[in-house]
Amino acid sequence: MPYHRITLTHFLLQEQRRLGGTGSFTNLMTDIIFACKMIS
Repeated sequence: MPYHRITLTHFLLQEQRRLGGTGSFTNLMTDIIFACKMIS
């Protein structure tokens, strides 16, 4: 079975739409991801 690779940001946005979230958690996670990329 082939796996479809998606980015973490894309996954979070999909889940937010699916669950009807406000976007606050997604924004927080996006900021954390960006900070990790800047550190590495």
